[in-house]
Amino acid sequence: MDKPTPIVSVCMITYNQAEFIQQAIIGVLNQKCNFEFELILSNDSSKDQSNQIILNTIKNHPNGGRVKYFFQANNLGMNKNLKFALENCSGKYVAMCEGDDYWIDTLKLQKQVDFLEANDDFALCFHSVDVLFQDGSIVKDFFIKDVFDKSDSTIYDLAAFGNYIHTPSVVFRNNFLKLSDNFIKSPIGDYYLWILISQHGKIKKISEVMATYRIGVGYFSSKSEEDRAFLFLSTLELISANVENRTVSQVLKCKIDALKFRKLPHYLRNSHFNDEFSNPKFISSFISIKTLILAIFEKVKRRYKLIF
Repeated sequence: MDKPTPIVSVCMITYNQAEFIQQAIIGVLNQKCNFEFELILSNDSSKDQSNQIILNTIKNHPNGGRVKYFFQANNLGMNKNLKFALENCSGKYVAMCEGDDYWIDTLKLQKQVDFLEANDDFALCFHSVDVLFQDGSIVKDFFIKDVFDKSDSTIYDLAAFGNYIHTPSVVFRNNFLKLSDNFIKSPIGDYYLWILISQHGKIKKISEVMATYRIGVGYFSSKSEEDRAFLFLSTLELISANVENRTVSQVLKCKIDALKFRKLPHYLRNSHFNDEFSNPKFISSFISIKTLILAIFEKVKRRYKLIF
C-alpha cells in the first residue's frame, strides 16, 4: 500500500558533519504531529563518517521509515545539493534544518503548520532560536533581538534588514517556482530562498525558541567579517537581478551601492533607517533621491577625474 502524501517535507542537507548529523536527524524524527511528514536528507558525498552514522540512525530510530536518504556519488556543492533536496520535497509545506543544527521542541512542526493552515496570507513562518557557540555556550538569538524583532513582516523588511531568519526555524508553503541556476550561484542560498518565497505572502515570527543554531561551524558563519561582506554583496547582486518584485530589486540595489560605498554598517546600525526603508511608501521616494545623488556624484567624479 502506498504511503500517504506528507503534509510536511523536512529538507536537510549535509556535508562532513559527522559530529552533528545524528542530533539533527533525531530532532526531526522525534516530532509529534497529527499529520504525515517526511525527511528528505541529501548527503553531498561526505568524506567523514556521516554516511554510516546516518544509516545507523535511520535503522535504529522507530521513525526511521520517514527518511528518504540520498547519497550523492559526486560532490554537487551546497546550493546544488539544496536544490536537489528541495525538488524532492513533495509536502504541502517544507521545513528546513541543516545537518549542523537541531530542533529542541517536539511540537515545532505542529505549531508552525497550525499557524500556516489558519493564515493563508502568510507564505513563511519562522521562530526564535538559541545560538550555540563552539565552546559550548548558548545564548538567545542576539541578531533578531537587537536588529529585528517584529512578529509580522514582509519581503520589504527582508530586503531592508537582510537575513534575520535562521534556517532551522523555517517552514514555508511549497508553491514557489523551480529554482533557477542563479540560485546555485548564490553564495548565501537561504536568503535568496526567503526572498523568493516572501514574494507570495507575509512572514510570521513565533517568539518561542524551538531550535538551536550552531555558529562558527557552518559555511557562512565560519567566514571572516570581510569574507561575509563580500558573500553578502554577491548574493544581493544576484537576487536584485532576478527577483520579480521590481521595488524589492531597487531596495537591494540601494543596499549594494551602500555596501560598495562602505556605508552599509551605518545603515545596519541605524534601526530607524531600516524601519523606514521597509515601508513601500518610503522606498520610491528614497530611490529617487538616492538615484539623483549618485548621478550628481558620478558627474562630479568624471568632471574632476576623482578616484575612489
